[in-house]
Amino acid sequence: MSVISSRSVSCFKAPVTSGPKTISMTGSWEQCNSKSIRDYRMSPEYLCHIRLGTWTHRIEELDIPTSLDWYVCKTNQTLTFYVHILFETNFFIQLKHFGEINSHVQTLLNKNNFILNIQKQFQQAHPGDFAVSGMTGNAGKDGDNQSD
Repeated sequence: MSVISSRSVSCFKAPVTSGPKTISMTGSWEQCNSKSIRDYRMSPEYLCHIRLGTWTHRIEELDIPTSLDWYVCKTNQTLTFYVHILFETNFFIQLKHFGEINSHVQTLLNKNNFILNIQKQFQQAHPGDFAVSGMTGNAGKDGDNQSD
């Protein structure tokens, strides 16, 4: 008798911030629940969502469909920028599998000027609201984030 096991989605997120010409991860990956289409469309928490890439990633002799998303989240008047990585598999993904994934994620972030420009626009539109992974401050005269 054969057993059919359906694939599930494993999701991880990491905060990101922008520099003058790049976007970089500023924190560690943490496992999270994958969001539904309804979450992205209707939740006031999600302001912007962009698919950065899809590929098949090889983990322990398995080819696993993988995607990377960038999104803007607003909670308590604070904007936070994240990347989500999603794996469609019945294999248990662990943080130890992220060694070579990190370099691929950074490459996708660096070659995508579109999200760099959008992230800068969000920061300029809401300079006092900008926060990334605990980094908060007051907006200066020109909208630059300044520490307290």
